[in-house]
Amino acid sequence: MSAASIESPVRSAVRRRTGAVAVESKVIFVSFAVEDEHREASFRAQSFRTRDPFVLVDLAVKRPDDRTWVRRARHRIEGCDAVIALVSRHTRSSEGQSWELRRAREEGKPILGVWADPDHRPPFAGLTMAEWGSPEIAAFIDAIECCKPEWGARLP
Repeated sequence: MSAASIESPVRSAVRRRTGAVAVESKVIFVSFAVEDEHREASFRAQSFRTRDPFVLVDLAVKRPDDRTWVRRARHRIEGCDAVIALVSRHTRSSEGQSWELRRAREEGKPILGVWADPDHRPPFAGLTMAEWGSPEIAAFIDAIECCKPEWGARLP
């Protein structure tokens, strides 16, 4: 089997869960504080006008002290093409979201911050920020390079 025909565990799981996601879809990890779970659902419901197909993945339970959560989060972040962080008043105090963003930076993933609350915009250094529902989100998704064939490839 060639390296190009092997997909990442995240892409494989997305394919099993949805049944309709092509391997060529961009996979974007959505990071958010557990207190913002309702905002994450609203974010998913938005209509993004992008050129390329994409799928959003996340981990709802934010417990970085749980080894199972850490393992699952590490695999999802490693297997994604980029990260979108929903930034709110809860972001700085969220251990899970802080861990996810650190891991994404370690992996060299492109990260876009999106203000989750239009009335509260805490300063958040180190992230390019976009307005909720803005065209910059679609532009970020379109600019992502995806589907690296070396993912999951076995060394000789």
